[in-house]
Amino acid sequence: MVENSPIDRSIWQDRSFWVLVALGVSIRLVYAFSARVEPWSDFEAYDRMAENIIDGLGWHSRGLSAISPGYPAFLAGLYIIHRSIESAWIANALLGGLSVLLATLLCGHYWNDKRLQLGTALLVALYPDLVVYGGILASENLATPLLLLTMILLAEGQRKRGFVWWLAGGAALGALSLVRGMMLGLLPMFIFWIWRYVYQGSFREASKPILAFLAAALLLISPWTIRNYVVHQAFVPITTELGLGLWGGNNPEANGEWMQDFLNRQVMPSGLSEVQVSRYQTGQALSFVMNNPVDALVLAGKKFCLFWGIKMDGVYQHQAVIPPWLALLISTLGQSGMVSFFLIGCYLTWRWSPSFGLALLVSLYLLLLTVVFYYLTRYRLMLYPVWVSAVVYAVSHLPEFLRGKKGRNIAAKAGVCLFTFLILNWSWIIWRNLDKVLGFLD
Repeated sequence: MVENSPIDRSIWQDRSFWVLVALGVSIRLVYAFSARVEPWSDFEAYDRMAENIIDGLGWHSRGLSAISPGYPAFLAGLYIIHRSIESAWIANALLGGLSVLLATLLCGHYWNDKRLQLGTALLVALYPDLVVYGGILASENLATPLLLLTMILLAEGQRKRGFVWWLAGGAALGALSLVRGMMLGLLPMFIFWIWRYVYQGSFREASKPILAFLAAALLLISPWTIRNYVVHQAFVPITTELGLGLWGGNNPEANGEWMQDFLNRQVMPSGLSEVQVSRYQTGQALSFVMNNPVDALVLAGKKFCLFWGIKMDGVYQHQAVIPPWLALLISTLGQSGMVSFFLIGCYLTWRWSPSFGLALLVSLYLLLLTVVFYYLTRYRLMLYPVWVSAVVYAVSHLPEFLRGKKGRNIAAKAGVCLFTFLILNWSWIIWRNLDKVLGFLD
């Protein structure tokens, strides 16, 4: 395992870096106020919950615990100051600038190279999907900097072995989980990382840091968990959406994506509570998987391929600033380039440092989450700032690598395998969504 090099923090004295941070904020503001996208779907639910909190109607929206409370609580705090969607756009833009800053700092933990840090800042500032999401009430606007912060604190803990870093990292993960409940599953993966890659498998040395990390994370989410128990008389760590997500992605009509039409046609048993509904849905999903193992395996393969795919997120269909043909082009090219160069960057940087291992663990977790539940481009959004450093590394080091004979031979073999898979995968995704693509362009 490669050791991390000392971090060069002179980037904070570089004017060009702060120009890029300001650029990231500015372009998000310009887009948001130009597009003026009204909330819909999950984004409308976040807005409604924030309004309910302010009006004293309770911390709920679609159900008493169906929505993770973190982002609606954040919006409610903004609405107290100025009750308008414009205040959310401004806050999202500032959070985007914070993501630029944190992604750059995380890159410094990977590689001591100011050029890579500036490239990371530039790409996070301008990446189209990150800009577009700044114009809607998406919880990823808050979850992304919290994820980056968690990873940075853990990387600092690995370097300095200070107790405070494990406490702070756990608290950051707890806050992230309250914003996106699905991210709570990172807890055991990060615990494994602390034990295996920080303390080299020593239970004695890792026990106290792990307990500190675990205690801080659970302490952050415990008030909401206790509230859920009081409301439901059942153990619900954050949300009751587990069953809905499982059934939406694992059913006889499932194709690897979210199946809202299927769910709308289902008749639920009467008299079920919110928690009982979730458990019923979970049972239906597990029953499908157990009774149809081959179909479930094929479905998991489809989800795996979709994770690396280029299907454009539906958010582009809810705005009129970017023409459809251009939206399709920049989204698909952006995703294909991001995926390709991230994988190349992973190859070029083997053997990986412990801090870069965090990026791989987060990627693995969201990949597993996709395979188990379903695929949406939105769920990969938080990975882009995590991946960017490897993308910039690949772009800057690939020419030098290819100049060597050994590099050309290895790259030729690896490239054939990688690009064959990606091109076939993308062709399959375009074919299965051709009617949607043509309809969108019309």
